[in-house]
Amino acid sequence: MRALIVVGERTTRVRPYTTVIPKSLLPVGRKPVIEIIVNQLKHHGFTHITICLGHSAYLVQRVLGNGEKLGLVVDYHVEEIPLWTHDPLALTKDIDGTFLVMNGDILSDINYTEMIRFHREQGATATVAFPNRVPEIDSRFQRRGHVSAGFGRRWTFDNEEGTGIYVLDSSVLAYLVSFFSLDFPGLIRTLIGSRKKVIPFRFSGIWYDLGLAEDFRFVQDHFNRFKKSIPWLT
Repeated sequence: MRALIVVGERTTRVRPYTTVIPKSLLPVGRKPVIEIIVNQLKHHGFTHITICLGHSAYLVQRVLGNGEKLGLVVDYHVEEIPLWTHDPLALTKDIDGTFLVMNGDILSDINYTEMIRFHREQGATATVAFPNRVPEIDSRFQRRGHVSAGFGRRWTFDNEEGTGIYVLDSSVLAYLVSFFSLDFPGLIRTLIGSRKKVIPFRFSGIWYDLGLAEDFRFVQDHFNRFKKSIPWLT
């Protein structure tokens, strides 16, 4: 099983924490968040993980290496110039079948096995994870069982409420050639506009965006609350 982790390192949202350390290496407990994510993915059956990154790439590579110590394959797509969030996906080779894409600064106990199973059972082209703290989908944005790219005024794919976790079919790669400036929300809208099946995967539990200073502080202040649900922290 293949997963892509997209690490966008240049940010001011987590300063002063990222003045020295890139945000994917911010510590949660004894480990950097990127290592926690990789271990979670391994637990759920992923064997090949591609890290897409640019700024401070060598630091992440020093931590994870080629994945041999973790018992899986880890390789890298290193951006020479800053790209849109989907561009590493378009440039990554040998993607086939169902795969997962996620941001590299997420702390969550989401069950990736269940999400993959749900995606396949529903015959979806794209499945987008939503935490249950997001309001229910407004019926105006539903059509033919497919979920549109909006939750009314409070939520759209363009703001911080999304989880940044997607399960995709490799057929979506065809949509990246003609739309080189697409971000992931734009890709989802394009799929919906092309009448592809895009569905939500709802989950209850832990989800924090460590790219936000307030979420990072909260996780540090309440670390003991997460150790049982996310055993890879220690």
